[in-house]
Amino acid sequence: MAPRKSTVNSHLRRAAILWCLFATPIAMGTTMADAKLALRQKNYEHAMEMLSQLAETGNPEAQYQLGSLYRSGLGVAQSYEQCFSWLLLAAEQDHVKAQYILATMLEKGRGTTVDMASARNYYQQASSAGHQQAQAKLEKMSQGFTQGLDVILVEHDLSKGDSLIHFTKIGNVDAVTELLSGGVSADSSDDFDHSALMTAVELGRDDIAHLLVKHGVTVNAKDRYGESAAVIATRLENLSLVTQLIEAGANIDTADGNGNSLLHLAVQNNDLDSLRMFLHEGASTGGSNHGGATALDLANLRQYESAAKLLRKHGALPTDLISSNVSTARQIEPIDQNNPFSHWPALSIAAWRGNIELMKTLIDEGADVSERDPDFLTPLGRSACRGYTEGVQLLLNAGASINERTPDGSTVLLLAIENNQRQVVDVLLTAGATATDSNHKGETALLLASRNGDEIVVLKLLEQGALATPALEGETVLHNTVIRGMTNAAASLLERGADLHHRDPRGRSALWLAASEDHFETAQLLLSRGAALNTQSSAGLTPLAAAARDGNTAIVKMLCDRGAITDSQTIQGNSPLMLAAQGGHSEVVQVLLQYNPDVELRNIGSNTALMLAVSAGSLQSVQNLVTAGAKIKRKNIQRRNAIDIAMAIGQTEIASYLEQQAESGSLIDVF
Repeated sequence: MAPRKSTVNSHLRRAAILWCLFATPIAMGTTMADAKLALRQKNYEHAMEMLSQLAETGNPEAQYQLGSLYRSGLGVAQSYEQCFSWLLLAAEQDHVKAQYILATMLEKGRGTTVDMASARNYYQQASSAGHQQAQAKLEKMSQGFTQGLDVILVEHDLSKGDSLIHFTKIGNVDAVTELLSGGVSADSSDDFDHSALMTAVELGRDDIAHLLVKHGVTVNAKDRYGESAAVIATRLENLSLVTQLIEAGANIDTADGNGNSLLHLAVQNNDLDSLRMFLHEGASTGGSNHGGATALDLANLRQYESAAKLLRKHGALPTDLISSNVSTARQIEPIDQNNPFSHWPALSIAAWRGNIELMKTLIDEGADVSERDPDFLTPLGRSACRGYTEGVQLLLNAGASINERTPDGSTVLLLAIENNQRQVVDVLLTAGATATDSNHKGETALLLASRNGDEIVVLKLLEQGALATPALEGETVLHNTVIRGMTNAAASLLERGADLHHRDPRGRSALWLAASEDHFETAQLLLSRGAALNTQSSAGLTPLAAAARDGNTAIVKMLCDRGAITDSQTIQGNSPLMLAAQGGHSEVVQVLLQYNPDVELRNIGSNTALMLAVSAGSLQSVQNLVTAGAKIKRKNIQRRNAIDIAMAIGQTEIASYLEQQAESGSLIDVF
């Protein structure tokens, strides 16, 4: 027998000592058949008593069964340490099933410390005895991963890249691991170039962020708004993650969409620890944001004396980019091509900074209010983007055109909406801006406002005559309001003729989206207006299936109460119950079971809801499904039953429970 590591030796010595100290004479006539009969009758306490006596005599099967009871907590307080000790004794007597489960515990650190060498050793022993799961485990370990995509079935009406984003959002580390191991790019991003790494950082999922970095994610990638993972982590004061990103190659001088560097962001938070680290790593102290301010300028402005002292110690110098003196403003370093305001008209600079007094002076001196900067924006456009209502009103009074457009057809109203400047929108609408404005791509003011999730602006535009019905490449204002839970706006749109039954390019209705996004009141509204209950998306998901998949318990119950079909199946063959089980949503599984769904439906992989619940690691769902009559020994297309799957992925607690349930009904060996 191959030598063991010290962790296993110590456990073996302890188990042997316990065996010698506490061994008691066996009751006359007690046999394994008696113990198994007690298990079959679910008399676990009596079974525990008999198994203890048999195990203490050195019976390896009794030791294995006793360890299983300690693992599941049936008839005795759950104890992985006791489980490990008894399984170790059985394994040393060449009990194959004990060897396999012992290996999973060593691999996962259950009841012991993680010991991969010993785990592999026991897998090899079990494999040599013909244990198929041990053989499969060794093959996977040799390939460098422990759980295949064939076990976690990804069925979310998404591409693989979208699935990576989705599972990052819900924090499913196992699914993210499998997607990456299966070849999905770590750089997967959404329609706004917001990557999985950025999502992990902003949601505080450091474990997934570490995993993505390990798989070679591009740490310096930026989304459409100029955000990078390091920027987000700094803004959230997550120093440990920022440090890791920098070690992985993140640019220490990266900046956000407004030109704020990591130094700027650290100063804004008065985060001295991050500031020290950035300066130690050589961050440039001379960089200015788009407003022309350096990090030291911000520290001085906010009177953060400690931050300012640190910056000065590393050579930072204060600046005064825009002087209140008009002549200085007209000559803002035009020869410095690195200056963000190079070649800007003085009035545009003043408008961008919100310097009303300077704007008044420049206008009085005859500055052209329609002159455009290198980005083809006028001073009015700059003021609107920044949200300076006083500047907007000043320029309008000075003759600036409210109908001016950028090269892409955006009016000042559209610019204000895109930049979420609600007060500027009010000023512009009051001044006569047209609520039906659209740019050259066909994006209307109403569509942009709904996309930004600004319900107040949506309602105001509708009051001003904006049209509720047009769709742009399948995107509607109604769908945007539903996705964001803007119930009042959705009601107003429906009153003005919005199409309740419109489906987007992926076949999703408004009710489908409300169900998926867990907007209960919005879903109630749509149902009250006659939304179809069972319309399927292009992937075959009904609103109920979408809600079940995403764990939205209250909406699942409401849809079931309204008569939604509980056994509808997607193109992958998954029912709402199967999707809830797959996602580990035990509360949803419990609710769905109240409506008597078919627990034995199979998907295209021949997996049942029970198998999917096992894959998700949800003991509660497994127990509920077994209670509802789910069959434990049914096999999928890979000839695996629920116990096989549990063992293959190291869910030893679930495997123990299922094994006990199976043995309670039959003495047929399930391994």
